[in-house]
Amino acid sequence: ATVSLPKLIASLERKTILREKLEKLFALRDAGLFADKVPSDWARHFSALLDAAGFPGERALDSEEYQALAKWH
Repeated sequence: ATVSLPKLIASLERKTILREKLEKLFALRDAGLFADKVPSDWARHFSALLDAAGFPGERALDSEEYQALAKWH
């Protein structure tokens, strides 16, 4: 079964952290997702999606996660 993002958001009746993150992701859907982009534009777009999803979160990153995030930036 599949559930669209708007239906998933609507199923979360009260404001929760999850609902807020999903709403931010949904708001970015029309941000030129299918437009031609240079690699740096794609990197900014994916960084915005990760940020909207709350990545990397509040916990401390372990060494491997920290190194991966540093390489991404």
